[in-house]
Amino acid sequence: MLKTFCTIVFLASIIEGKVPRTDVTVSGISAGGSMAAQLHIAFSSEISGCGIVAGPPYYCAQGNMMSAIGACMNGPATSVSSANIQTKLKAYATSGNVDSTAHIKDDPV
Repeated sequence: MLKTFCTIVFLASIIEGKVPRTDVTVSGISAGGSMAAQLHIAFSSEISGCGIVAGPPYYCAQGNMMSAIGACMNGPATSVSSANIQTKLKAYATSGNVDSTAHIKDDPV
């Protein structure tokens, strides 16, 4: 019954010229959480949410290897400034290296 209903909805949307919306989310644990955050930021126009468990925040290392193997891996990552993260994200988005930050505004994280 459910399969038939889904098929009808899908066919109706094709006839109308619209493809049903599919939400894509990413998630990860530890280093996978870090990768999920990177993907969510870089492809925020395609990814609608992100689940991070025991992973460092985005831009935790700030390009510094000692930070990467120190606070980012062992915690706590208290030295990460949210203002620095926002500044870097805006610069990346302006240069086209990541999608616009407008896409992540209402995404669940």
